[in-house]
Amino acid sequence: MLAIKEANIWRRLNRFWIVIVASGTLAGCGSQSSFVESLDLFTDDSVFQNGSNSQFGSYLAGRHAGSSRDTTRAVDFYDRVLDFDPNNEQIRDRAFLLSIADGQFDRAIDQARAIVEQHPEQHIAHMVLGLHAFKNGIYPEARSHFDAAGRAPFSKLSAALLSAWSYVGEGDFNTAIKTIDEFKINAAFDIFRHYHMALIHELNGNIADAEKDFKATIEAGGDGSVRVVQAYGQFLERQGRAEDAAELYGNFSSLAPDHPLIDFAFARIDQGIRPELLVGEAHVGAAETLYGLASALAQDRSIELPFVYLRFTLFMRDDFDLAHILLADLFEQSKRYEDAIDSYSRIGSESGLVHHVKLQIAHNLDRLERTEEAISLLRRFTKNNPADFQAYVALADLLRGRERFEESIEEYTEAVNLLKQPRKQHWSVYYARGIAHERADMWPEAEADFLRALELHPNQPLVLNYLGYSWVEQRHKLEEALEMIQSAVELRPGDGYIVDSLGWAYYQLGYYDVAVEHLERAVSLTPEDPVINDHLGDAYWRVGRPIEARFQWRHALSLNADEELLPVLERKLDRGLEEVSSLKGRRSAFNSQ
Repeated sequence: MLAIKEANIWRRLNRFWIVIVASGTLAGCGSQSSFVESLDLFTDDSVFQNGSNSQFGSYLAGRHAGSSRDTTRAVDFYDRVLDFDPNNEQIRDRAFLLSIADGQFDRAIDQARAIVEQHPEQHIAHMVLGLHAFKNGIYPEARSHFDAAGRAPFSKLSAALLSAWSYVGEGDFNTAIKTIDEFKINAAFDIFRHYHMALIHELNGNIADAEKDFKATIEAGGDGSVRVVQAYGQFLERQGRAEDAAELYGNFSSLAPDHPLIDFAFARIDQGIRPELLVGEAHVGAAETLYGLASALAQDRSIELPFVYLRFTLFMRDDFDLAHILLADLFEQSKRYEDAIDSYSRIGSESGLVHHVKLQIAHNLDRLERTEEAISLLRRFTKNNPADFQAYVALADLLRGRERFEESIEEYTEAVNLLKQPRKQHWSVYYARGIAHERADMWPEAEADFLRALELHPNQPLVLNYLGYSWVEQRHKLEEALEMIQSAVELRPGDGYIVDSLGWAYYQLGYYDVAVEHLERAVSLTPEDPVINDHLGDAYWRVGRPIEARFQWRHALSLNADEELLPVLERKLDRGLEEVSSLKGRRSAFNSQ
């Protein structure tokens, strides 16, 4: 899967923001709880089927829906609670925040008005009202709300940037720049300051100052952000400096090869097309602010905060492609695949991300067990885009995942044929085709693919593991094979599946004591895998520890062993290992690929 999530635009700020959230500096959303508590991490497992007509049942159902990130149902259930207890401020605040996370802004605006009347210190309510005023061009009112919302470092940053863009809306560029430039409470926020000053300077025609701030953004760490690179590169293109822009894009490509937005930029340069301003209006600048904050928050494990800020972003600008992409990514993390498809479907056909979007829609259709629909979509796409390497790989990966190996080989081969000069990053397509060849009992072809993958990317641990283990099974090049697996373990010592490969290789070679040592470590790293536990049981049996062997087999049986392994485990428990043929290690050893 091609990752299009914002390329860690604010990676260096993560620890700072975690401290902010943990210390409660975003508090104030509820009269009895902090912002984070109001969003709720939802720990209840109980839920009534389709909710309940009781207050308590609706509350539990709302919490359960929230824990599943089903914000629409969570809002509905909390509304039922409020029907019973309309003065419950804690539930009201939960419903308010979930309304934002679900994109129900008309409702959230009405709720925010009521909340501010009773509790004027509540930050997020002021933020909602400020954005509403901003969108309607009532800039002084917007700033008043932003000031009320900006009481902690993170919210002060939001307030400063949004207020600055409100001055842009009034045509007061000098005050806009001054508002941002004076915001120096923490050096970690410099990347935000310089980025938005660059955008405002260019919008005002101050080209020299714009470039100065773009350079400062890059120096502060923005070179790892596709959005910053995109903005600065387009600026250079507009100044007639296509070569400088291409160099900037090329530097980013070395970090993130084949990024569709960068490929789109290169194609634009080749065609001699100069891009329009990335941010040409005040509300677009406000959306840019909110998206940057959402991208930073998305680096944390919390789902709710970036959801809220992404909804803020799309409220200000509903055609923001990267915001829809990041929202879809969060939906995927929450296993809300239908919602992810809906978000991807909002990307315009003219976007440089449209190809990626089609591939992701297909991937999510497959996750929803709508595999034939996904395959049809990808086949149509490859037919209409016969030179699209990623489309063939996506189709091949899907087919391989469904164990349609011969069909997947055909698609991988189409992809490989498009590579005039394979580069290091293309090792994975040869590796994937090698797996498909191996699973289709076409070992010579598989071996050739694995060796080609290692030519492109020497010491790639997944390839070393797969090829080395396969040679061990075949009793072929045993010394070289064992060295390969040992190298893979050294490169990925925390990967239980690769450590299992090493242990199982020693087992296959008859070094049972050494096998036990490595297999015990593999189980400690990946205790929930039934095959690794099965392997350790076999090794225990071989070294004369039958009680422990049966314990491991019994434990493997309890871990939802599949239909192939299940009868083998049952026979081992009944008869011991001597009369039972063990399963090969392939199924656990390569779960990490």
